[in-house]
Amino acid sequence: MTEASFLLPVKNCHPERSAKRQSKDLHWLVSLLVLCLTATAPAQKAPTTPKFNGQAAYALTQQYLAAAPKRYVNSPGHTAAEAFIKSRFALEAAKGDLIVDSFTANNTPIGAVPMRNIIVRYPGKKDGIIVLASHYETNYPLKDINFVGANDGGATTAFLIEMGNYLRTHPPQGYSVWLLFDDGEEALKEWSNSDSLYGTRHLAAKWSQDGTLAKIKAFLLADMIADKDLNIDHDENSTPWLRDLLSTAAKNTGHSASIYAKSYPGLQDDHLPFAQRGVPVLDLIDIDYGPPTQEHPEGGYHHTELDTLDKISPRSLQTAGDLFLELIRLINVR
Repeated sequence: MTEASFLLPVKNCHPERSAKRQSKDLHWLVSLLVLCLTATAPAQKAPTTPKFNGQAAYALTQQYLAAAPKRYVNSPGHTAAEAFIKSRFALEAAKGDLIVDSFTANNTPIGAVPMRNIIVRYPGKKDGIIVLASHYETNYPLKDINFVGANDGGATTAFLIEMGNYLRTHPPQGYSVWLLFDDGEEALKEWSNSDSLYGTRHLAAKWSQDGTLAKIKAFLLADMIADKDLNIDHDENSTPWLRDLLSTAAKNTGHSASIYAKSYPGLQDDHLPFAQRGVPVLDLIDIDYGPPTQEHPEGGYHHTELDTLDKISPRSLQTAGDLFLELIRLINVR
């Protein structure tokens, strides 16, 4: 074939077939191009579920204990503890979602005592509230020994702060979530119905009067959940359906081995004032803390100088965080 003949127009007896063939060829080329681009494109990672950060909660515990190692009521350390908590929620405070509930506990064994609950709110998209709570002070009768309460109040305060960090970047899509740092959980002389739970007794009564209580779908309490040997107790003072939900949450998160090794007929803790007013409650607590002694059968670290940072772990805080987030999800879909 010469160059001249190559340039001559080609005759076609069936131009309609030629058009169809060109269309098919074009379609084939486009398909091949898409296939090549798909094959060479970087693989897309599957979306991951956001997680609570147990290591960050542990670091916050260290910082909290350094800022306020002794936090008993009416002490400079108690004031420092409040300041530490509030400093972590400047963004919420600017939106009006940090509330300081100040009150005076009258007729205590040491007289009238000013106390303060701190509430941080994360608005959701459904009508209702899930409360996550922990006390932040240390035991008053132990004020004269080197008691820092790393597990008993310290780690759970840090746990709620880190939960706030999570909720700030992953706002609730269901019920609103409120963090409650409650004051005066510990007895001021000796545990009794009147000498304990000052902050939650006050707040349950207050929220009963202003209508907040009726909106609470669940009250989830964190207490002593950073123990290295973590196993959350089966508390018969907690609401049965929430106890069952914890079993489901543990199964879903792979933490079934970390719950219900022991059952207690009724743990007295900050959930009781709400339970007594009909609110569904769940106490997530590991009361067995350290080897038992005659003086401390519930564990030799509890309410002693041995409740220190080396007795707790980021892994336990991670387990607790996984369980709390799954509980929130399950409550929302219940």
